[in-house]
Amino acid sequence: EAKQVVRVNLKSAALKEYEKVVATIENSAEAHWQMAQRCALAELWPQRDDHLQQVIRLDPGHELARQKLGYVRIDGQWQQTDVWMRKQGYVKHKKRWRLPQEIAAELTAEKRLKESVELKTQIQRWRTAITKGRVGSSDAMRALKGIENQLATPILAELLAKKSEPRILKLVYVDVLSKLGGGVAEQALVERVMNDADERIQEVCLEQLRDWKSRRAIVFFVSKLNSSNNAEINLAGYALGQIGHGDAIVPLIDALTSKHKLQIGSGNQINAGF
Repeated sequence: EAKQVVRVNLKSAALKEYEKVVATIENSAEAHWQMAQRCALAELWPQRDDHLQQVIRLDPGHELARQKLGYVRIDGQWQQTDVWMRKQGYVKHKKRWRLPQEIAAELTAEKRLKESVELKTQIQRWRTAITKGRVGSSDAMRALKGIENQLATPILAELLAKKSEPRILKLVYVDVLSKLGGGVAEQALVERVMNDADERIQEVCLEQLRDWKSRRAIVFFVSKLNSSNNAEINLAGYALGQIGHGDAIVPLIDALTSKHKLQIGSGNQINAGF
């Protein structure tokens, strides 16, 4: 605060000095230019701009004065940057010239990020209430099951991938992700079929992928048929057999004739080859 007071006092002194001198200067481009320079040193910006305006009034071709006032030469004509940019459809946002659609997209992204952070915090509260058996855990479970916001998809996918997450919560995540749908939800279920240690979670994920006839899952499991891990090949083959998509037939045949022994069946063989 002391520094601010000093600056104000200095500016007041400079303004008083300016007011004494300004009435005596010659009305010429050079005199106004020199006064503009002195005003800049004293941080008297409005007064500086006034003198720069006088400079270009008296000498329209004074390039330095025009540049200080934000002019640029476009097609041989001096134009103020702000005016020219606005004519081109740009808007100044956060000290940058942006197209309105860019600003709208940025604001939307910022809003979504804020909503996502708030939603993640809320989901964590519900999760804690349920796992700790706190008062209101039933309401928390009901709220968790009733999520309809698409922003929850990556949040639930991340929780579903946690090894230590209780089965009861993972089953809820799978159910909600199944309702929300989309690529992130699909990939989350595919990953759990392949990597989850809980056979029940693997099965419910595979059931949903089968209901979706998920092409993403087909592509993923077909790629696993080339794995050097026999257990992965068996599991991928089982999953493809469950989904029952024609695109998998040729890769299945190729895998069957490889050196790996592939097990395919309609029974509960989720851990085949493990």
